[in-house]
Amino acid sequence: MDYRAEIIKLYNSDAYHRLSDYYGRRSMMDIVGMSRREEAHSNFLAWIFEGRDFGCGYYAVKKLLQSLVIAKSGFSINAAAKLPEDLMDTFVTDGYDIKSVSVSTEIVIPGSGDRKSRRIDILLEIELEIDGRDRVLPIVIENKVKSQEHTLQTVAYRDWAYNKFADKERFYTPICIFLTPDKTGDMREGRIGECACSDYIRLNY
Repeated sequence: MDYRAEIIKLYNSDAYHRLSDYYGRRSMMDIVGMSRREEAHSNFLAWIFEGRDFGCGYYAVKKLLQSLVIAKSGFSINAAAKLPEDLMDTFVTDGYDIKSVSVSTEIVIPGSGDRKSRRIDILLEIELEIDGRDRVLPIVIENKVKSQEHTLQTVAYRDWAYNKFADKERFYTPICIFLTPDKTGDMREGRIGECACSDYIRLNY
């Protein structure tokens, strides 16, 4: 096979031009100059997870839970991340009902000593019914858009969440997510989202 001819053929195909045109378009975030602003991305994600304005209910939340299982199972980078086996099975088999979802952004975590206060980007509190029992699953999302973690943020956020949701009768152990829009890294090789706390499940958009 003449691979050069095949490459040229690909570049001149209708399918390639359609895809190039589609993915070359600027998004609304680009147009309004917010493509690099984490707060804008976090607010958009929060709107999707709430699911009230576009008739999809908690579809996005269910897909997030499935994505956690895929990321935990398929990528060695997440080997140490905390996601209980029983919940993984439940998410895969759809053996649960979502009773409610509370979504908050920019949750202030007070500082101590000379440490300034910090902000959790997104906090989901998902009320799940599993086998007739209701408990809340907290999910902490650290959303990094073209920036890196600093001052051990992920450790501080995990510790805060574990302390806040310590009542095991009411809450599942919080799940922590390190989210990045990086499209070029390979999660299997650990090149996506440098994260100080290994308890986090690393995902990209």
